[in-house]
Amino acid sequence: MKKIIIIYTLLLSSCCYHIKPPANVGKLKTATVDYIENKAPQVAPTLSNVITEKLKNKIANETSLKIVNEKGDLHFIGKITEYKTSNAAMSGGATQQVAQQRLTISIQMKCDNSLDPKQNFDQTFTQFADFPSTQSLSSAEAKLIADITDLLAQEIFNKALVSW
Repeated sequence: MKKIIIIYTLLLSSCCYHIKPPANVGKLKTATVDYIENKAPQVAPTLSNVITEKLKNKIANETSLKIVNEKGDLHFIGKITEYKTSNAAMSGGATQQVAQQRLTISIQMKCDNSLDPKQNFDQTFTQFADFPSTQSLSSAEAKLIADITDLLAQEIFNKALVSW
């Protein structure tokens, strides 16, 4: 009976184990992430720092690459091109009202791979998050920026380093 319980426990615990695909660093040794400037018409003061640091941390924590200040084998250069709110959903009824608002952030990111130029890209990445219209942007902004920049950093990281 104990053997059955142990096997059952092992099977259940193995179902919950998540394997991430490894980052494909090949012969790359270093990475440089330039400060991501905010060139959007509307500016959030902390956004540039947040996304720059998230991308650096993601690369440092999930690869063997060393982050260097200049001349990395992998070089990220980017700018924030869009930071805007819009209506995401309307409530029903005779008098339609905005039920959800959406914060959208876009980043144009260029990645130069000095060891394999075929892996270079220059692409715009866009992510968004919705928040209730009863909440102001200023009260929701910190969490929205955190959530959206997590998604953007993951998307940029995947494009540069994960072979699917």
